[in-house]
Amino acid sequence: MKTSPGSLSKLLVVTQFLKFGSARGIVNWIKGLRKTGRWEITLMVSAPLRGLGHDPGLVKEILEAGVSLRWFHSTFERTHWHAQALGKELRNYHQKGFFLQTHGGFAAFSAYREGLPFMHMIHGLGMNRPDWINRQDREGIQGARVLAGMSREALRQLTDLGVKNEKARVIPYVMELKIPGMPDFNGPFAWGMVGELVKLKGHEHALRALSELCHLPWKLRIVGDGPERKRLESLVQNLNLESRVEFAGFLPRFRLYEGLHGVLMPSLKETMGFVAVEALEEGVPVLAYQIGGLPEILRSGRGAVLVKPNSLALKQGIADFMIRHRQLAARVRDGVLHARELLDENRNIALMEKALYDLK
Repeated sequence: MKTSPGSLSKLLVVTQFLKFGSARGIVNWIKGLRKTGRWEITLMVSAPLRGLGHDPGLVKEILEAGVSLRWFHSTFERTHWHAQALGKELRNYHQKGFFLQTHGGFAAFSAYREGLPFMHMIHGLGMNRPDWINRQDREGIQGARVLAGMSREALRQLTDLGVKNEKARVIPYVMELKIPGMPDFNGPFAWGMVGELVKLKGHEHALRALSELCHLPWKLRIVGDGPERKRLESLVQNLNLESRVEFAGFLPRFRLYEGLHGVLMPSLKETMGFVAVEALEEGVPVLAYQIGGLPEILRSGRGAVLVKPNSLALKQGIADFMIRHRQLAARVRDGVLHARELLDENRNIALMEKALYDLK
Protein backbone atom coordinates (compact mmCIF):
# COMPACT_ATOMS: atom_id res chain seq x y z
CA MET A 1 0.00 0.00 0.00
CA LYS A 2 1.97 2.98 -1.28
CA THR A 3 1.29 6.67 -1.52
CA SER A 4 2.99 9.14 -3.80
CA PRO A 5 5.21 11.84 -2.29
CA GLY A 6 3.13 14.56 -0.67
CA SER A 7 -0.16 12.62 -0.97
CA LEU A 8 -2.48 11.84 1.92
CA SER A 9 -2.73 8.37 3.37
CA LYS A 10 -6.28 7.08 3.03
CA LEU A 11 -8.10 5.44 5.93
CA LEU A 12 -11.48 3.72 6.15
CA VAL A 13 -12.84 3.53 9.71
CA VAL A 14 -15.71 1.06 10.17
CA THR A 15 -18.06 1.13 13.16
CA GLN A 16 -21.74 0.54 13.83
CA PHE A 17 -23.16 3.77 15.16
CA LEU A 18 -22.05 6.97 16.85
CA LYS A 19 -23.45 7.08 20.35
CA PHE A 20 -22.20 6.93 23.94
CA GLY A 21 -18.61 6.85 25.21
CA SER A 22 -16.84 4.62 22.68
CA ALA A 23 -18.23 6.70 19.81
CA ARG A 24 -16.78 9.83 21.42
CA GLY A 25 -13.42 8.07 21.54
CA ILE A 26 -13.61 7.08 17.86
CA VAL A 27 -14.55 10.61 16.83
CA ASN A 28 -11.67 12.08 18.84
CA TRP A 29 -9.17 9.70 17.25
CA ILE A 30 -10.44 10.57 13.77
CA LYS A 31 -10.28 14.30 14.45
CA GLY A 32 -6.76 13.90 15.85
CA LEU A 33 -5.60 12.06 12.73
CA ARG A 34 -7.19 14.71 10.51
CA LYS A 35 -5.38 17.49 12.39
CA THR A 36 -2.01 16.02 11.41
CA GLY A 37 -2.78 16.88 7.79
CA ARG A 38 -1.60 13.43 6.71
CA TRP A 39 -4.88 11.52 6.44
CA GLU A 40 -7.89 11.41 4.16
CA ILE A 41 -10.57 9.58 6.16
CA THR A 42 -13.88 7.92 5.35
CA LEU A 43 -16.09 6.76 8.22
CA MET A 44 -18.44 3.87 7.42
CA VAL A 45 -21.39 3.57 9.81
CA SER A 46 -24.58 1.54 9.78
CA ALA A 47 -27.72 3.13 8.46
CA PRO A 48 -30.27 3.60 11.29
CA LEU A 49 -32.10 0.35 11.94
CA ARG A 50 -34.62 -0.89 14.54
CA GLY A 51 -34.54 2.41 16.39
CA LEU A 52 -30.74 2.50 16.57
CA GLY A 53 -29.38 5.79 15.30
CA HIS A 54 -26.53 8.24 15.63
CA ASP A 55 -25.77 11.19 17.89
CA PRO A 56 -26.36 14.22 15.60
CA GLY A 57 -23.67 16.18 17.43
CA LEU A 58 -21.02 13.55 16.73
CA VAL A 59 -22.07 13.28 13.07
CA LYS A 60 -21.74 17.06 12.79
CA GLU A 61 -18.24 16.96 14.31
CA ILE A 62 -17.17 14.31 11.81
CA LEU A 63 -18.42 16.29 8.84
CA GLU A 64 -16.91 19.54 10.12
CA ALA A 65 -13.54 17.76 10.39
CA GLY A 66 -13.65 17.06 6.65
CA VAL A 67 -14.37 13.34 7.01
CA SER A 68 -16.47 11.55 4.39
CA LEU A 69 -19.44 9.65 5.80
CA ARG A 70 -20.43 6.36 4.16
CA TRP A 71 -23.66 4.59 5.09
CA PHE A 72 -23.85 0.81 5.03
CA HIS A 73 -26.97 -1.13 5.98
CA SER A 74 -25.69 -4.45 7.26
CA THR A 75 -23.37 -3.92 10.23
CA PHE A 76 -26.25 -4.62 12.64
CA GLU A 77 -27.10 -7.93 10.93
CA ARG A 78 -24.64 -10.69 11.91
CA THR A 79 -25.49 -13.18 9.16
CA HIS A 80 -22.86 -14.67 6.86
CA TRP A 81 -24.60 -13.04 3.91
CA HIS A 82 -24.18 -9.61 5.49
CA ALA A 83 -20.56 -10.46 6.38
CA GLN A 84 -19.89 -11.23 2.71
CA ALA A 85 -21.60 -8.00 1.60
CA LEU A 86 -19.62 -5.90 4.06
CA GLY A 87 -16.40 -7.76 3.22
CA LYS A 88 -16.79 -6.99 -0.50
CA GLU A 89 -17.35 -3.33 0.33
CA LEU A 90 -14.19 -3.29 2.44
CA ARG A 91 -12.25 -4.97 -0.38
CA ASN A 92 -13.28 -2.16 -2.73
CA TYR A 93 -11.72 0.37 -0.36
CA HIS A 94 -8.62 -1.76 0.13
CA GLN A 95 -8.12 -1.93 -3.63
CA LYS A 96 -8.35 1.86 -3.77
CA GLY A 97 -5.38 2.09 -1.38
CA PHE A 98 -7.22 2.62 1.91
CA PHE A 99 -5.88 1.39 5.24
CA LEU A 100 -8.69 -0.46 7.05
CA GLN A 101 -9.54 0.05 10.72
CA THR A 102 -12.43 -1.80 12.35
CA HIS A 103 -14.33 -1.04 15.56
CA GLY A 104 -16.69 -3.84 16.55
CA GLY A 105 -16.30 -7.57 16.19
CA PHE A 106 -18.60 -8.04 13.20
CA ALA A 107 -16.65 -5.58 11.06
CA ALA A 108 -13.46 -7.44 12.00
CA PHE A 109 -15.15 -10.77 11.19
CA SER A 110 -16.17 -9.46 7.76
CA ALA A 111 -12.69 -8.12 6.94
CA TYR A 112 -11.02 -11.34 8.07
CA ARG A 113 -13.38 -13.56 6.06
CA GLU A 114 -12.51 -11.46 3.00
CA GLY A 115 -8.79 -12.01 3.65
CA LEU A 116 -7.96 -8.33 4.10
CA PRO A 117 -5.20 -6.75 6.21
CA PHE A 118 -6.82 -4.58 8.88
CA MET A 119 -6.28 -2.97 12.26
CA HIS A 120 -8.86 -3.72 14.93
CA MET A 121 -9.58 -1.44 17.92
CA ILE A 122 -11.08 -2.93 21.10
CA HIS A 123 -13.33 -0.74 23.25
CA GLY A 124 -14.86 -3.49 25.38
CA LEU A 125 -15.85 -7.13 25.14
CA GLY A 126 -18.00 -9.74 26.84
CA MET A 127 -21.28 -7.82 27.21
CA ASN A 128 -23.23 -10.99 28.12
CA ARG A 129 -23.76 -11.81 24.45
CA PRO A 130 -24.67 -15.21 22.94
CA ASP A 131 -21.83 -17.65 22.29
CA TRP A 132 -22.26 -17.47 18.52
CA ILE A 133 -21.60 -13.72 18.58
CA ASN A 134 -18.52 -14.22 20.74
CA ARG A 135 -17.28 -16.84 18.27
CA GLN A 136 -17.61 -14.38 15.40
CA ASP A 137 -15.79 -11.70 17.39
CA ARG A 138 -13.04 -14.10 18.39
CA GLU A 139 -12.49 -15.21 14.80
CA GLY A 140 -12.43 -11.63 13.51
CA ILE A 141 -10.20 -10.25 16.25
CA GLN A 142 -7.69 -13.10 15.92
CA GLY A 143 -7.55 -12.35 12.18
CA ALA A 144 -6.48 -8.73 12.64
CA ARG A 145 -2.97 -7.93 11.45
CA VAL A 146 -2.74 -5.15 14.05
CA LEU A 147 -4.69 -5.26 17.32
CA ALA A 148 -5.01 -2.49 19.88
CA GLY A 149 -7.16 -1.63 22.90
CA MET A 150 -7.98 1.78 24.30
CA SER A 151 -6.95 0.66 27.82
CA ARG A 152 -5.12 -2.14 29.58
CA GLU A 153 -8.53 -3.37 30.71
CA ALA A 154 -9.66 -3.67 27.07
CA LEU A 155 -6.73 -5.96 26.32
CA ARG A 156 -7.30 -7.96 29.50
CA GLN A 157 -10.80 -8.73 28.23
CA LEU A 158 -9.25 -10.53 25.27
CA THR A 159 -8.30 -13.31 27.65
CA ASP A 160 -11.93 -13.66 28.77
CA LEU A 161 -12.94 -14.01 25.13
CA GLY A 162 -10.25 -16.62 24.53
CA VAL A 163 -8.09 -14.47 22.24
CA LYS A 164 -4.32 -14.76 22.53
CA ASN A 165 -2.28 -11.99 20.94
CA GLU A 166 1.00 -11.03 22.58
CA LYS A 167 1.53 -8.23 20.07
CA ALA A 168 -1.62 -6.33 21.07
CA ARG A 169 -0.91 -2.76 22.18
CA VAL A 170 -2.66 -0.02 24.15
CA ILE A 171 -3.66 3.18 22.35
CA PRO A 172 -5.71 5.38 24.72
CA TYR A 173 -8.39 7.76 23.54
CA VAL A 174 -7.40 11.36 22.93
CA MET A 175 -9.11 14.29 24.57
CA GLU A 176 -8.18 17.94 24.96
CA LEU A 177 -9.06 18.53 28.60
CA LYS A 178 -9.47 21.98 30.03
CA ILE A 179 -8.64 22.71 33.66
CA PRO A 180 -11.94 23.22 35.49
CA GLY A 181 -12.85 26.03 37.83
CA MET A 182 -14.66 25.51 41.12
CA PRO A 183 -18.40 25.37 40.34
CA ASP A 184 -21.06 26.81 42.62
CA PHE A 185 -22.88 24.18 44.65
CA ASN A 186 -26.33 25.12 45.88
CA GLY A 187 -29.41 23.30 47.11
CA PRO A 188 -29.75 19.58 47.91
CA PHE A 189 -26.86 17.36 46.91
CA ALA A 190 -27.32 16.71 43.19
CA TRP A 191 -26.07 13.33 42.00
CA GLY A 192 -25.95 12.41 38.32
CA MET A 193 -25.63 9.22 36.29
CA VAL A 194 -24.84 9.52 32.57
CA GLY A 195 -24.95 6.71 30.02
CA GLU A 196 -27.01 3.98 28.41
CA LEU A 197 -29.62 2.44 30.70
CA VAL A 198 -28.33 -1.13 30.77
CA LYS A 199 -27.72 -3.44 33.74
CA LEU A 200 -23.94 -3.20 33.51
CA LYS A 201 -24.03 0.53 34.33
CA GLY A 202 -25.27 -0.24 37.85
CA HIS A 203 -28.28 2.10 38.05
CA GLU A 204 -30.13 -0.31 40.32
CA HIS A 205 -27.15 -0.48 42.70
CA ALA A 206 -27.15 3.31 42.96
CA LEU A 207 -30.91 3.58 43.52
CA ARG A 208 -30.96 0.95 46.26
CA ALA A 209 -27.98 2.52 48.04
CA LEU A 210 -29.51 6.00 47.85
CA SER A 211 -32.87 4.71 49.11
CA GLU A 212 -31.17 3.83 52.41
CA LEU A 213 -29.83 7.38 52.71
CA CYS A 214 -33.09 9.32 52.53
CA HIS A 215 -32.21 11.06 55.80
CA LEU A 216 -29.68 13.01 53.71
CA PRO A 217 -30.73 15.82 51.31
CA TRP A 218 -29.98 14.36 47.87
CA LYS A 219 -31.47 14.26 44.37
CA LEU A 220 -30.48 12.08 41.38
CA ARG A 221 -30.64 12.93 37.67
CA ILE A 222 -30.40 9.92 35.33
CA VAL A 223 -29.30 10.96 31.83
CA GLY A 224 -29.66 8.58 28.91
CA ASP A 225 -32.05 5.92 27.70
CA GLY A 226 -32.05 2.20 27.03
CA PRO A 227 -33.72 -1.15 27.64
CA GLU A 228 -33.66 -0.83 31.44
CA ARG A 229 -35.61 2.44 31.62
CA LYS A 230 -39.08 1.04 32.37
CA ARG A 231 -37.75 -1.36 34.98
CA LEU A 232 -35.78 1.42 36.66
CA GLU A 233 -38.81 3.72 36.65
CA SER A 234 -40.82 0.96 38.39
CA LEU A 235 -38.01 0.49 40.91
CA VAL A 236 -38.03 4.21 41.70
CA GLN A 237 -41.76 4.00 42.40
CA ASN A 238 -41.35 0.91 44.57
CA LEU A 239 -38.62 2.64 46.59
CA ASN A 240 -40.78 5.80 46.95
CA LEU A 241 -38.11 7.94 45.31
CA GLU A 242 -40.27 9.71 42.68
CA SER A 243 -39.69 13.13 44.25
CA ARG A 244 -35.91 12.63 44.28
CA VAL A 245 -35.11 10.91 40.96
CA GLU A 246 -35.43 12.48 37.50
CA PHE A 247 -35.17 10.54 34.23
CA ALA A 248 -33.84 13.23 31.91
CA GLY A 249 -33.40 11.20 28.71
CA PHE A 250 -30.73 12.39 26.29
CA LEU A 251 -29.29 15.85 26.92
CA PRO A 252 -26.87 17.94 24.83
CA ARG A 253 -23.21 17.71 25.85
CA PHE A 254 -23.13 21.13 27.55
CA ARG A 255 -25.99 20.14 29.88
CA LEU A 256 -24.87 16.66 30.94
CA TYR A 257 -23.16 17.75 34.17
CA GLU A 258 -24.97 21.03 34.72
CA GLY A 259 -25.69 21.70 38.40
CA LEU A 260 -24.29 18.38 39.65
CA HIS A 261 -22.33 17.93 42.85
CA GLY A 262 -21.16 14.40 42.02
CA VAL A 263 -21.38 11.67 39.38
CA LEU A 264 -22.12 8.05 40.30
CA MET A 265 -20.51 5.23 38.28
CA PRO A 266 -21.23 1.89 40.01
CA SER A 267 -20.56 0.10 36.70
CA LEU A 268 -20.22 -3.68 36.77
CA LYS A 269 -18.05 -3.51 33.65
CA GLU A 270 -16.25 -0.43 32.35
CA THR A 271 -13.37 -0.47 29.90
CA MET A 272 -12.33 3.07 30.75
CA GLY A 273 -15.23 5.41 31.42
CA PHE A 274 -15.45 8.57 29.30
CA VAL A 275 -18.17 9.90 31.59
CA ALA A 276 -15.67 10.04 34.46
CA VAL A 277 -13.29 12.19 32.41
CA GLU A 278 -16.04 14.50 31.17
CA ALA A 279 -17.34 14.99 34.72
CA LEU A 280 -13.90 15.89 36.08
CA GLU A 281 -13.42 18.37 33.25
CA GLU A 282 -16.63 20.09 34.35
CA GLY A 283 -15.34 20.29 37.93
CA VAL A 284 -17.62 17.50 39.18
CA PRO A 285 -16.02 14.78 41.36
CA VAL A 286 -16.79 11.12 40.70
CA LEU A 287 -17.69 8.10 42.85
CA ALA A 288 -17.08 4.80 41.05
CA TYR A 289 -16.64 1.12 41.61
CA GLN A 290 -13.00 0.03 41.63
CA ILE A 291 -13.47 -2.15 38.60
CA GLY A 292 -12.32 -2.60 35.00
CA GLY A 293 -10.48 0.36 33.51
CA LEU A 294 -11.80 2.98 35.94
CA PRO A 295 -8.68 2.81 38.18
CA GLU A 296 -6.61 3.62 35.06
CA ILE A 297 -8.38 6.93 34.49
CA LEU A 298 -9.33 7.86 38.08
CA ARG A 299 -7.16 8.35 41.16
CA SER A 300 -8.74 8.19 44.63
CA GLY A 301 -8.47 11.52 46.39
CA ARG A 302 -7.87 13.41 43.14
CA GLY A 303 -11.47 14.42 42.61
CA ALA A 304 -12.60 10.81 42.76
CA VAL A 305 -13.49 8.04 45.19
CA LEU A 306 -13.15 4.37 44.20
CA VAL A 307 -15.01 1.80 46.31
CA LYS A 308 -15.23 -1.98 46.28
CA PRO A 309 -18.03 -3.25 44.01
CA ASN A 310 -20.62 -4.16 46.62
CA SER A 311 -23.76 -2.53 48.03
CA LEU A 312 -22.37 -1.83 51.51
CA ALA A 313 -19.24 -0.12 50.19
CA LEU A 314 -21.34 1.93 47.75
CA LYS A 315 -23.75 3.09 50.46
CA GLN A 316 -20.91 4.07 52.79
CA GLY A 317 -19.02 5.68 49.92
CA ILE A 318 -22.01 7.85 48.98
CA ALA A 319 -22.46 9.05 52.55
CA ASP A 320 -18.74 9.81 53.00
CA PHE A 321 -18.58 11.49 49.60
CA MET A 322 -21.35 13.93 50.53
CA ILE A 323 -19.57 14.83 53.76
CA ARG A 324 -16.17 15.29 52.06
CA HIS A 325 -17.59 16.82 48.91
CA ARG A 326 -15.90 20.22 48.95
CA GLN A 327 -12.54 18.62 49.71
CA LEU A 328 -13.00 16.26 46.76
CA ALA A 329 -14.13 19.05 44.45
CA ALA A 330 -11.02 21.04 45.33
CA ARG A 331 -8.85 18.16 44.05
CA VAL A 332 -10.66 17.66 40.72
CA ARG A 333 -7.92 19.64 38.99
CA ASP A 334 -5.39 16.96 40.01
CA GLY A 335 -7.64 14.30 38.52
CA VAL A 336 -7.88 16.19 35.24
CA LEU A 337 -4.10 16.53 35.06
CA HIS A 338 -3.75 12.75 35.46
CA ALA A 339 -6.37 12.08 32.76
CA ARG A 340 -4.80 14.67 30.47
CA GLU A 341 -1.47 12.84 30.63
CA LEU A 342 -3.15 9.51 29.80
CA LEU A 343 -5.21 10.97 26.93
CA ASP A 344 -2.44 13.13 25.44
CA GLU A 345 -3.28 13.74 21.79
CA ASN A 346 0.22 14.06 20.34
CA ARG A 347 1.46 10.83 21.91
CA ASN A 348 -1.64 8.74 21.25
CA ILE A 349 -2.12 9.89 17.66
CA ALA A 350 1.53 9.01 17.03
CA LEU A 351 0.82 5.53 18.44
CA MET A 352 -2.24 5.25 16.19
CA GLU A 353 -0.28 6.25 13.08
CA LYS A 354 2.49 3.76 13.86
CA ALA A 355 -0.09 1.00 14.27
CA LEU A 356 -1.74 1.86 10.96
CA TYR A 357 1.55 1.96 9.08
CA ASP A 358 2.33 -1.47 10.52
CA LEU A 359 -0.40 -2.74 8.16
CA LYS A 360 1.92 -2.21 5.19
